[in-house]
Amino acid sequence: MAILGRRVWADWPLALLLVASGVLGGVAAAPAQACTTSNHCYGTVTGTAAGIDGDYIFITPSCLSIPSGNFVTDELWLVDSASAPNWVEVGYLQLGSGINVGGIATAGRYGFWADQRPGGGFHAHVLETNPYLTGGVPAEIWKNTSSTWFAYFNGYTGESTSNTMIATHGDWGSETTSASAHGLHTGTGAEYEIGSTWHLGVPNPSGGTPALPQTFVWTTYNTDYKAGVAC
Repeated sequence: MAILGRRVWADWPLALLLVASGVLGGVAAAPAQACTTSNHCYGTVTGTAAGIDGDYIFITPSCLSIPSGNFVTDELWLVDSASAPNWVEVGYLQLGSGINVGGIATAGRYGFWADQRPGGGFHAHVLETNPYLTGGVPAEIWKNTSSTWFAYFNGYTGESTSNTMIATHGDWGSETTSASAHGLHTGTGAEYEIGSTWHLGVPNPSGGTPALPQTFVWTTYNTDYKAGVAC
């Protein structure tokens, strides 16, 4: 069933919506990295805040394509790096033929969510088949109870149950197994949640210096960016 994400129906103070630093930033080119199914390449920024239990971004892909046997994503994560690690993730997935990602094994483009739960292993789930690229979609993760997390994509919601992870940070960006991937996107209006309160931006952002082919560059520091593998 399609339901609104927690952040989507929140009543936002106008002041929060108007905050923007206007800082433009970038990173120098890094050496190319070999992206494989056992050594993934990331173009991400990490946001760390005590008590973080939700994150949000509006994702607009420029392109999504991948060779067979590989995948590329435009997405976000909430991560418990102190345990295993464990995580919940949600966003766009472009899957090539001949690869199984957490139970998704048919080539195509998906809105998906996945989790790595304490004692539960890694599992991925389809939220939407062949989601549109033009115009983009909202993606969001939030904690519902001490053992339940929700993942939201474009009106569709997945539930990560029996998941007792305590998030240490969020990640915003892109992941791939192939240097021949194309998965560049813009992320706009980044937010994070502590308790029941949402805050504009990526908290205490770090990273943003991926090895090629992945890229990450702020368009408005702390809230808007471009990330992924160029089209």
